[in-house]
Amino acid sequence: MSGDDERAYEEMVKGFTHWRLRYKLLFILLLLGVAASAVTGSIAYIKHLHSLEHNVLNQLTTLRRAKAFQIESYYQTIRNHVLTLSEDRMFIDAMREFREAYNRLNEVPVTAELRRAVVEDYRSQFYPQMCAPACPASVRGLSAGYTRGIPPAVWVHRAQPGSQPST
Repeated sequence: MSGDDERAYEEMVKGFTHWRLRYKLLFILLLLGVAASAVTGSIAYIKHLHSLEHNVLNQLTTLRRAKAFQIESYYQTIRNHVLTLSEDRMFIDAMREFREAYNRLNEVPVTAELRRAVVEDYRSQFYPQMCAPACPASVRGLSAGYTRGIPPAVWVHRAQPGSQPST
């Protein structure tokens, strides 16, 4: 320690030795009270923290069990419906008729006029509802390329980040 530090330390000790006994006891009791409060507060904080973690863990466990029960109930309900429908003669006949109608539909050629009508419907109805202004430019470019009949290799090239679909 330097000479100035020693002098300051001596003055502090000398100042404490000149205190009256009453003030010395009051100071020591005050220090003990602050220390006890700090220790008690720290212990209470740690216990509260552990209690809070325990409560959160219990809530998450309860939530997980409730969600698992909901999912299991949903799948059980779907399973029951499938079993019921699989035994229903009317449903079985309807599925057979649907398969036959679908196969007949695949045999009908698609005309250019019908294809243009579908593309126009996508452009005017479906696409504006699906892709609002919040839709990324890359998705707008891919969708625009699809509805204009542009080959997929060109879609990807045009749909780079920051590019806009051509009109």
